[in-house]
Amino acid sequence: MRSRYYLTGLLFIILFNSSCKKEETIDDTHIKLYGKTYNIVKIGGKSWTNANFEGAEGVYRDNNNHPEYGKFYTYAEVKALKLPKGWRLPTKKDFVDLTKAIGVTDVNDQIIDVTSLKKLTSSTLWRYIPGNNQSGFNAYPGGYYFDSVPSIDGTIAQFWTAEGLGFRIQENYNNNLKLMFYSDNDDPGIRYNIRFIKD
Repeated sequence: MRSRYYLTGLLFIILFNSSCKKEETIDDTHIKLYGKTYNIVKIGGKSWTNANFEGAEGVYRDNNNHPEYGKFYTYAEVKALKLPKGWRLPTKKDFVDLTKAIGVTDVNDQIIDVTSLKKLTSSTLWRYIPGNNQSGFNAYPGGYYFDSVPSIDGTIAQFWTAEGLGFRIQENYNNNLKLMFYSDNDDPGIRYNIRFIKD
C-alpha cells in the first residue's frame, strides 16, 4: 500500500513539474519561452530576442490584429516571469549599449538620431519613418497602454527595463526618430512590450 502511494506521489510530481516548465533554450539562434519559440539576434556582443514577448499574462492590442506587436505587460507582470538560466530583462545600460552598437555616439536620457535608430526599427508599420532593421532587433511601433487604453500605434516602440524604466523609440513631429527613457514602474496602469537579453 505504501509503495502505491509513493508511486502515485512520484507520478504527480513528474506531471506537475513537466506542466510547469515554461521555458527552455533551444540553441544559439532560438529560445522557447512559455510555449513559443523566438529568434535570437547578436548585437554588440549580446544575445537579444528579436520579437516582442507574448507568453504568460499581458494583453494583446486590438484583438491581436498586429501579432508583430506581441503582448503588453505591467511592471509587476514582468517581474513575475521565469526565464532560462542566463536570460534576463535588459537594464538601462543594456539598451544604451544596444544603441551604441548600432552607431549612436552620445546616449543620454534623450537623443535624436534618425540614421542610427532606423537600424533598430522594423521596415513596416511605422507611420512616417520606416526602419531598415539592419541590426535585426526589429522594433515594431506598437505603442503602449495607459489605464487599459492603448496609445495610437505607428509612432512609438516602448520596452521595459529591469529597473522599471521605459525605453522608447519615437517618431517626432519633424520626422525625426527620438530615443528616451521614462520612469513608470510605480504606475500599475502602464503596459509596455518586453524583450530579453543574455550576456
